[in-house]
Amino acid sequence: MYLNFFIRNNKLNMKLNIRSNDIFYGFSYDVPWFSFILQYMYLWLKETKYPDLELGSYYHYADNIHYYERHFELIDKINCTSKEPQQHTFELKKLPFLIDENCNYLLTEEGNDFCKKVIDLGKNKIKEYEPYIYQLKKLFKIY
Repeated sequence: MYLNFFIRNNKLNMKLNIRSNDIFYGFSYDVPWFSFILQYMYLWLKETKYPDLELGSYYHYADNIHYYERHFELIDKINCTSKEPQQHTFELKKLPFLIDENCNYLLTEEGNDFCKKVIDLGKNKIKEYEPYIYQLKKLFKIY
């Protein structure tokens, strides 16, 4: 996987290319996490080099989006009549964190709610969330 940041029309954009994504567990947690990364880069660039920079778009490309047998029933309930590949757009409407004048990361209410949900999942010993929990605790000094 790799991230590519680029500025177009004074907006910072980010493109993620990833080999594979589970649509329910991987994608649903990767998108908020990588939105954090886009915002981090945006705030850092705005503070250090581009004071008029605006937040742009996040493009998420997966070579393989899939689901597992445990989700077959759920997939059957989703109404999808098109046989053509679909493109969907998501918009980050509320910033998950801010950086104060001392370069401390401060979670917004939305960011705090997301972190609590991920950490609660980790308390249930769900192994796939451990990387997110580690990064959240490291970045925001959450214990």
